[in-house]
Amino acid sequence: LTAERQRLQEQLRSALEQQQRTSSSLQQRIHSLQQERDTAKDELVATTGEFESYKVRVHNVLKQQKSKTTTQSEGDAGKLEREQLSSQVEQLRTRLAESQQSLQSSTAELQQLQTEHDTLLERHNKILQETVSKEAELRERLLSLQSDNVALRSDLSQAQADLSSQVETQRQTYREQLRKLQDDHRATVETLQGQLTRVEEQLFNLQSQNSSVAVQSSRKPLASDPQRRNTDQNPVGLGLVALSDLQSMAREEGEGMETTETESSSPALTPLPSLEQLLTSPDPKQEPFVWTVEPTKEELSEKLSTATRSMEHMNSLLHETEATNAVLMEQITLLKSEVRRLERNQEREKSVANLEYLKNVLLQFIFLRSGSERQALLPVIHTMLQLSPEEKSKLAAIAQGEEEGAGARGSGWTSYLHSWSGIR
Repeated sequence: LTAERQRLQEQLRSALEQQQRTSSSLQQRIHSLQQERDTAKDELVATTGEFESYKVRVHNVLKQQKSKTTTQSEGDAGKLEREQLSSQVEQLRTRLAESQQSLQSSTAELQQLQTEHDTLLERHNKILQETVSKEAELRERLLSLQSDNVALRSDLSQAQADLSSQVETQRQTYREQLRKLQDDHRATVETLQGQLTRVEEQLFNLQSQNSSVAVQSSRKPLASDPQRRNTDQNPVGLGLVALSDLQSMAREEGEGMETTETESSSPALTPLPSLEQLLTSPDPKQEPFVWTVEPTKEELSEKLSTATRSMEHMNSLLHETEATNAVLMEQITLLKSEVRRLERNQEREKSVANLEYLKNVLLQFIFLRSGSERQALLPVIHTMLQLSPEEKSKLAAIAQGEEEGAGARGSGWTSYLHSWSGIR
């Protein structure tokens, strides 16, 4: 709009200057013609005066010729003088006709020049009126555009403020959610570790009870033969081996929840004491006897399956917590990218104020050939448009003359529509 207004002003100025030059030249010509006309009028007046005086003289001469009766010689002289006067009259009449003709041509030319001057003046006034009306229209349009621009800028500022407040609110909300989830995750992990420690202690106590039961069973009366003792020992040993296998299976199913504590290895089967050891050992009757009910294999299996299910449940909770944490980290990354995009947009508004310079830079970048000349313009474009790293790499590829893929060309404005996965 400003360029069109300047172009119209230049055209109007040039037309006015041309009209002024034409008008001044016509005025000079009119002035010269008026001077010629005045000169011709003066000559006509002088000629007319001479003619009138000549007529008076001729009339007087004729009157004298009629009144006087002179000699033949005087008549010849009067005749000669009359002929001379007649020739002078003819010459004066000719000069008068020429002066009248010149006056008529000068008057016609003056009228033509006056008509041309009126026409040019009318055209000049018409162009001036059109220019004034167009300038008023353009000024009104400029004022409306400026008011629209101010309104759009205020709307944009309000939208940016709203977006900034929303982003800040969401950032605080997600930070609180992330902190809460991290605390819950930490508490869950500590709870699971405590439960795992208690389960291991229970298993260790069960193994200790089994070992004590095996020792007490080996101290029965010596009347039983070694074969009987071996027969009694085998179920306990098999039970301990099965318990150790179940514990290792439970530990494998709870993989990922092990603590740094040293695992208690499965207790080896306690060897039965020999006869000499029994004879040299103190009397078992002198020691206080504590009877412990031996848990059955079914009870141990049930406790072990319960502990295994609890560990599996804790593992599933841990996996869910880790998945939620990953989703929150992705949301934080998206929020950071959105905040960076808004910051770049705010920085871009400061640089885009000079649209004329930006237009010239972009046109030069478009029309230049690929190579060092385009690459020399990249820092200016990066600074003014505040491009992201991906956009910088794409622009650098364009400057080097590389062809972009169909996906990059087909994306269009969808690249600015960010996906908020996980936010509901």
